[in-house]
Amino acid sequence: MAVTTYSTHPQTIQLSRHDPFVFLAPLPPVNLGIQSGRHQYAPEGLFGGGEGAKAAFLVNGKPGNPYGLSQLKPGDVVTMDAVGGGGYGDPLEREVDWVEEDVREGYVSLEAAENSYGVIIDPAMGLADAAATGKKREGLKR
Repeated sequence: MAVTTYSTHPQTIQLSRHDPFVFLAPLPPVNLGIQSGRHQYAPEGLFGGGEGAKAAFLVNGKPGNPYGLSQLKPGDVVTMDAVGGGGYGDPLEREVDWVEEDVREGYVSLEAAENSYGVIIDPAMGLADAAATGKKREGLKR
């Protein structure tokens, strides 16, 4: 939301027999009230899956109050990141070609492919090294 002025806008006045309902931008400061959860505890994964991401509510890059009012001034930047769900199933059992595609699509980094999924991908080719992947996955299972 960008609050830049407090005024009527001609396009917001409805054609009506009665007084028009006019939308007004509030004068700063503005109180933003949100109700959000999962800021302290990440969603758990199931059957070996990893935790999901925690939610975030930031005002100008600093934690805001996710359970009450935050007073905003002109120029403030609000960031609200929704919670991510936990994983389902052991990431070391994910199909190698799916991990390759996740890396190509930008969902998973090369580092995460190796450290979380045990898949070694050649960055130049974008393909997994089957022998190195098997060895890495065996090492991570221990």
